[in-house]
Amino acid sequence: MQPSEKQCPFCAETIKAQARRCRHCHADLSKKTLGVFAKTGITVVVLGIVLLGFGAYVASSSESKEQSEAQAAIDLCREHEASYTGPANGRSIISAACQKIEDELRGKFGHAP
Repeated sequence: MQPSEKQCPFCAETIKAQARRCRHCHADLSKKTLGVFAKTGITVVVLGIVLLGFGAYVASSSESKEQSEAQAAIDLCREHEASYTGPANGRSIISAACQKIEDELRGKFGHAP
């Protein structure tokens, strides 16, 4: 390739450096535009950042933390219930306590956390 030539960014053919249109693929070289894929990629990245930011905001809200802690308490209660090896009436007491925790949290949050 000579100094007065360049490569077409669309078809990779050698063209004159001053060309405004590729003689091979007829691409317009006078505009400095982003391709469709680049625009789509930028849009996806921006939307991803916005969604991540919103997710971080929601996750950091106090109600969300409280719901997470409540769900952890219910899960721990149910684990103790499942691993209990004592008398049957002890299991029923643990089960009733777990159910009471779930009912109270359902009343507080409007649904089970």
